[in-house]
Amino acid sequence: MSPELVSAGWDAYARAKAVQGSVDFDDLLTGVAELLEQDPDFRAAARWRHRHVFVDEYQDLNPAHLRLLRAWVGPRPDVCLVGDPHQSVYGFNGACPNLFDRLGEDWPGVRVVALNEDYRASPELVAVSDAVRPERAMLSRRSRRPPGPIPALAGYADEAEEAAAIADTVLSRYGPGRGWTHMAVLARTNARLQVIAGAFGEAGIPWRLRDARPLADRFSVRAWLDLLAPEDVVADLEEVLCGQPDGPDRAAVSAALADYRGAAPAGTVAGFRAWLDATGVTSEEAEGAAVDLTTFHRAKGLEWASVWVAGVEEGTVPLFTATSAAALGEEQRLLYVATSRAAEELYLSWAGPVPSRWIAAIEAAAAALGLQPPPPDQARRLAALREAVDTRPPAERRRRAALVAWRAGRARAARVPPEVILPDGVLTVLAEVEPATADEFVHAAGRGGRLGAWVDELAPVLTADGWS
Repeated sequence: MSPELVSAGWDAYARAKAVQGSVDFDDLLTGVAELLEQDPDFRAAARWRHRHVFVDEYQDLNPAHLRLLRAWVGPRPDVCLVGDPHQSVYGFNGACPNLFDRLGEDWPGVRVVALNEDYRASPELVAVSDAVRPERAMLSRRSRRPPGPIPALAGYADEAEEAAAIADTVLSRYGPGRGWTHMAVLARTNARLQVIAGAFGEAGIPWRLRDARPLADRFSVRAWLDLLAPEDVVADLEEVLCGQPDGPDRAAVSAALADYRGAAPAGTVAGFRAWLDATGVTSEEAEGAAVDLTTFHRAKGLEWASVWVAGVEEGTVPLFTATSAAALGEEQRLLYVATSRAAEELYLSWAGPVPSRWIAAIEAAAAALGLQPPPPDQARRLAALREAVDTRPPAERRRRAALVAWRAGRARAARVPPEVILPDGVLTVLAEVEPATADEFVHAAGRGGRLGAWVDELAPVLTADGWS
């Protein structure tokens, strides 16, 4: 669009907000910043009330955020800034990737504390994800986790073959102690996740697409609607959908179409489009445990035991639209975010003959890991010794292992120590007694009021290992 058209549209939008007496999210940022800068009474009250300021994900701030923060903190900075410059991936929102480079300029006298210990990922995963990080301001990270498998890399002829291979590997990794919720597939675009979701559907793998956008905002849905005239009857859309490949968007539109036709049997395509806009319909999430399918952007801040990073080929990683140095830098940081989401296992794959330009560095890091002697692992050796002298029945040991894995997942989700979720003593009793009913389970746990709500969740965990 031309600058003149954008300017005219923005003016019209501003006038409409003024007439309605409405503000949007950007107005909350700039409006409060203006109040702090121009109103001394408001400024004094705000700074007195909020004397200590903590900023998480500092690398994601854009100029509007930074303006508000400076106005809020004032001349006596009592502020703590936490973040990772290698995870600055919101350039489309105006985020400044160099905020950490100019800390001394923006916050004179700031004290920098470098956190270089990784408590999430194994040493192998840390080494491979570090290979993706930009060389500038490199901070050597050290894993505090036991050693694990070397990340696997594979190329495939096309996207369908890649998706089928990922589905096969996910099925092979599923089992006691490694449920669906411990696994995720990450891709640069939602379109790639659609292909993988189709392969998962054929394989019978439950999946959950972490895409909060309404159906009306999705490219594929808009394209299907544009194949028909606004005045066409909405029943014609069913024929359009029949010619489309299986995937979550097609399934969601089919379900939404059935709902709409139930209310308006003779509705038009224009009416259905307006109904989608008004209702904000999104895809239905899978009930119960499911493998997460998410983009690199949405994976930021999350973690899983096993992660598959798909579509790591030129044209997708980096995206074909990234041509400037700044855009390529952000694409590289996005891949770093994706490769650093796993705690135990990492798989990277690409489709076609040209893998991403950053795959060579990853392959070199993985090859170096294969040449190194395994590091000493006292914890693993002690576990093996305990296993050798353990006289408990195999079923009891399997139940305990399943409970430990379940407890670890709940603790990570709640960000609390595992003992808060389920004390060791209660865990041991549950692994020993083989309760046959929900009431016996609650009685054995000894904390029915707290654990009663988890009976339905824990039952399949224990059933898989001998509890009935």
